[in-house]
Formats: sequence, structure tokens, C-alpha cells
Amino acid sequence: MMNDDEHLARDDGQVGRSSDQFTQDGKQVGGNKDKSAQDDDRISRLDESAVERAVKLAADSAATGAKLKAELHQLYDRTARNLRRMVNDFYGRYGSRSSSKSQGAAGMIETRLVLPYDQAVKHLEASEMKEWKDSVASQEERIDNETDRAVRDRLSVKLKEITCGTSPPNSRFDVLSGHMRMALDELDVAGARQMGRAFETLLSDVYAKKISDMKQRDEEQFGDKEIRDNRLDAEEIAKVLS
Repeated sequence: MMNDDEHLARDDGQVGRSSDQFTQDGKQVGGNKDKSAQDDDRISRLDESAVERAVKLAADSAATGAKLKAELHQLYDRTARNLRRMVNDFYGRYGSRSSSKSQGAAGMIETRLVLPYDQAVKHLEASEMKEWKDSVASQEERIDNETDRAVRDRLSVKLKEITCGTSPPNSRFDVLSGHMRMALDELDVAGARQMGRAFETLLSDVYAKKISDMKQRDEEQFGDKEIRDNRLDAEEIAKVLS
């Protein structure tokens, strides 16, 4: 049997071991807390970075949209001026001056340009038909010089609808209408081209930024340094935008 001194020594040893275990447990808990705090801080930094990139991407998208809007406005404005010029030229060529007395107190004589209906719908003379055919030939040449095959095919079909449709131009008004349709077809193609370029740029930027975000996430979380291609080729872009 152990005496009192031996019992005290054994108890002191157990207390010492318990104290050491408590200290180790405390260090482990403290280490876990530190690691948790580091994880929280890292996640917070990632979230802040993601928000900043999202805000910048939204600003870039808005800038792209504003630029596209301005470019389309220029296209529509130029086409509108062209159409007005066509009408003014038409009136100037086939119209006549008409004078009439105004109903005002002064009784002034007013002169204005009028276009009699019979002059507007008059069948084309030989010289006018030649002018029309020459303008069609010039349009065909511009279409042939188009590098985009899809655009070239589309404009060719539109031109054939004008020149060889159910009612090909045979009057002065028909020719005016044909020229206007050509101008509007070119506007349609030009607008689609501008929008396609803008969307292509936006899509490429968004894709590149997304791949960059994924790279950063993989490197920080998993140590993955695999290089991914952050570019889209023309065929992939066309599939998305079609």
C-alpha cells in the first residue's frame, strides 16, 4: 500500500498531465480560431474583389451600350438625310412652281413647288431608265466588293427583290421607291454589323474576365495554376450571337 507521500506525488502527476493537456487543447482551439479568422478574411477579400469586378464590368457594359447607341444614331441620321435628299431631288426634277395669292390682309403672292401626280407616276423615258440601270449596276458593284459573305448574299437578295420583284420599277415614283429601299437595306445591314461588333467585344470581355476570376479562385483556394484559354474564337462567338 502507498503511503500519504506516494498518493500526493501521484495526484500531482495527474494534475500536471491534465494541465499540459488543457494547455495543448487551448493551443489547438486558438489555432483553429486563427485559421477560421484567416479563412473569413480571405473570403471577405475575395467577395470584395468580386464586387469590384462586377461593378467595373457593369460600367464597361454601359459604356459599350452608350457607344453603340451613338453609332446607330449616326447611321439613322445619315440615312434620314439621304432619304430627304432623294425626295427633294425628286421634287426639284419633276415638280413645278405654282403661284397663288395668300389669304392674308397683305394679299401677297406665294410661290411653292408642287409635283403633279401624273408627273410622279409617269413611265420612265429612255434616259431615265438608263439612269436607273446605272444606279443598279453601281449598287451591284458595291455589293460584290463586300467582304462579309452573309452580308453580300443578303444585300443581293434584297436588290433582286427591288429590280426583279412582282412589280419592278417602271415609273418615276417606282425608281424613287427603289432608291429608298436600297438605302434602308444598307442601313439594316450597317446597324446589324455595328451591333454584332459591339456584342462580340462585350462577350469576349465578359468571357475573359470570368476565366480570370476562375483562375484566381483556383490558385487561392486549391493552388491550381492550370492555364486556361481566356479567348473565344470567331466560330464560338458566332454560335452565341446567332
